Amino acid sequence: MSADLNETHGAARAAGHEDPRPAPAPRRRRWPRIAGWAAAGIIGLVALALAASFLPIGDPDTSSHPDPARSYDEAVSRIRTVQAAEAKLPLQPITHSVALLHGSQVETAVVIYHGYTHSPYQWRVVSKALYDQGYNVWIPLMPFHGYADRMTDAPSGLTAEVTRDFADRAVDVGAGLGRHVEVVGLSNGGVLAAWAAAERKDVSRSIAIAPVFAPATVPDWATMPLVRLIRWLPFDVYNWWDQKTKEDNPGPAYPRFSFKGVAALIDVGQRVIRHEETTPQPAAGSVELVANWGDSQVNVAYNIGIIKAIGPPERVSIFEIPASAGFGHDLVEPDGQNKAVIRDVYPVLARALGVALPDPTLPGSALATSGAIPGSVPAK
Repeated sequence: MSADLNETHGAARAAGHEDPRPAPAPRRRRWPRIAGWAAAGIIGLVALALAASFLPIGDPDTSSHPDPARSYDEAVSRIRTVQAAEAKLPLQPITHSVALLHGSQVETAVVIYHGYTHSPYQWRVVSKALYDQGYNVWIPLMPFHGYADRMTDAPSGLTAEVTRDFADRAVDVGAGLGRHVEVVGLSNGGVLAAWAAAERKDVSRSIAIAPVFAPATVPDWATMPLVRLIRWLPFDVYNWWDQKTKEDNPGPAYPRFSFKGVAALIDVGQRVIRHEETTPQPAAGSVELVANWGDSQVNVAYNIGIIKAIGPPERVSIFEIPASAGFGHDLVEPDGQNKAVIRDVYPVLARALGVALPDPTLPGSALATSGAIPGSVPAK
């Protein structure tokens, strides 16, 4: 049948008669067009996100919400609440919050903020020295830190609001432990110390050691757009602190860091950077920056400019460490990157803090690393 029809149509065309039926339309391929539309849509969304990242869209509120303890007993009660919460977490034995107290309110309490991905254990030598010299000392563990699983993804939960509340509650406790409150912090903890100086009128002195207000390798103009993009991402990215040792990096600190966690800390730091705009009143207490010119992880000159804007010149001081000293970023951890020169570091750190510090390599210079001292409130 098919052959007969073809012969008939062929005969008609040969006789000069056109087939009245329209020729079938060529089948169009739709996938290339769909793929093109999808690519254009993705490019458009990326361009929109990049443009929006330069605007303060959805930026968090990082202003202080103070609730200071009204007495020593209230401060101790809040510490015990923190301890009870930490008892339910899978923490390492040496990473709990540390309270070293003399049983009553003293002249000066010191609140210490440890570095990002580390723990109060980082300050085991300095905290003991402060306690031995009559200070009440409170070193709270930063949220999502200190876990026994050092490869945990918990730091992805760190936000600017969580970090702000952590810094606020630490000073609140300190207000009940001493008639005056001093704060000190290292690295990202140094950012929190600067934030406390700028935001809390009950802080009499603040020492920011090598604060990381922004990555040293990122231009100032690109920092907040990058932070916003990281904040908006539906996933997190982690990077190793040491590309050689990776997960085998020694110590209780996490061997890698969360980009979202870093973004949260930078968000809090923005409150300090924009201090004159957000908090017109100058810092109530004295503010000190420990500026290590040999530190490749921070922009030292940038930090100096930020700290000088927090308070009047007579209450702001810069303690500079020359690059020739050869000290790395972490000036506190005895077994960290400065381990080989730590006996040289600690006399300099002592001058910066204004307190006597022991040789950190000697037995008995640090808190016990097991038992009841870390995370405990000594009995009255």
